[in-house]
Amino acid sequence: MPALIDYLEADAGVAAQVSSRIFGVTLPETEVPNMPRKAIVLQEAGGPSYADNLRRDTVRIDGICYGATELEAKEVRGALFDAMRALDRSVQAGTLLHSAVRSAGPVDLRFPTTEWPAQIESWLVSYGTVIVA
Repeated sequence: MPALIDYLEADAGVAAQVSSRIFGVTLPETEVPNMPRKAIVLQEAGGPSYADNLRRDTVRIDGICYGATELEAKEVRGALFDAMRALDRSVQAGTLLHSAVRSAGPVDLRFPTTEWPAQIESWLVSYGTVIVA
């Protein structure tokens, strides 16, 4: 996940939307008082592993895109889509990222406990399992 966060933070379109508010697993408690606003949370979404003998794996990642409004959440999701679709073999945080393929979404949602506008989109991300210097 750190490699994907680094990749997205370096993307101009994503940075223009969320600055550096890209988080893994969950939204940090320090961000909660500032919400709703533009941010991305990446979560592993389960499913089968596609590991092979070539020292790579593919995992499903959900990108939860927040905004102050539904339109803002959609704009953030659009920037995430463009960046993920452009992902092409690069080393980030010691990990070789190979590719990303959208597997589901986008889906509009509001979390029942917060009512924050969001869109979610799932991606299959292929990456190397050997640390790269």
